[in-house]
Amino acid sequence: SSTGQYIYIAGTGTAMYYSTDYGNLFLQTTYNNLAASKWIALAMSSTGKRVYMLGTTDINTTTNWRLHISSNYGASWTQRPANLGLDDITTAVPLNICCSGDGTKILFTDARAGSSGKVHSSGDSGTNFNTFSIAAGVALADDCCMSSNG
Repeated sequence: SSTGQYIYIAGTGTAMYYSTDYGNLFLQTTYNNLAASKWIALAMSSTGKRVYMLGTTDINTTTNWRLHISSNYGASWTQRPANLGLDDITTAVPLNICCSGDGTKILFTDARAGSSGKVHSSGDSGTNFNTFSIAAGVALADDCCMSSNG
């Protein structure tokens, strides 16, 4: 969060850990067996209330990449359905995610086998997305960032 009160840490084959007290104590989330997961990227709103994770909940597969969303400081999560083109790692691998200060605007990038990647954007906290191709000649968009007002 912008104050440092809320911190989230996740990785491949590890649970996601979070702190609500400026990093003095980290707790492990129990969401969807995160210990057996591959997490690519995290983003959160300036208050820490909205958190977004890109990854898969099965460390033994290279499929099922999804966007996972919390709107209550990581207490509970929802998983976006497989309609963002992230079904198969051979088609798309999520690379990075960012969001606006209030967390309502989201942008994430992916890589696609045999072509340039895609950029996915939402202006309604991840309910709907627009997807567009990265400019010709740009192989991958490895990173993204967004201003606080999106």
